[in-house]
Amino acid sequence: MTKIASARAKLPRTTEGLTVQQEIAMRFQQLIEDHEQDLRDAEEKGLKRGIKRGQKLGVVRSKAAAVVQVLTARGFSPSPAQQAMVTQCSDSAQLTKWLTRAATLDSLDAVFAE
Repeated sequence: MTKIASARAKLPRTTEGLTVQQEIAMRFQQLIEDHEQDLRDAEEKGLKRGIKRGQKLGVVRSKAAAVVQVLTARGFSPSPAQQAMVTQCSDSAQLTKWLTRAATLDSLDAVFAE
């Protein structure tokens, strides 16, 4: 037996029969793989969250545009302040309320009344 082989044979072994260095390397590799999987999971979760936010924003912007379009189509001229109030609104329920009112009521004051 060579000196290297003899030295390796004398290295402490783990319960799986691996040297301590092999055990450390194996555990380190597992930590790296677990970390990489965690990163992939976080990225996927972030993408899903971003898609949901984008969809909600798209709905809100569409409703805001619809409110202004319905008012204009009905012959009303929303003031710049009213247009800004509608386009800056991020509350989907409020925009739905204004859209319904824009389609059914007979004055801008009534549409935007609280």
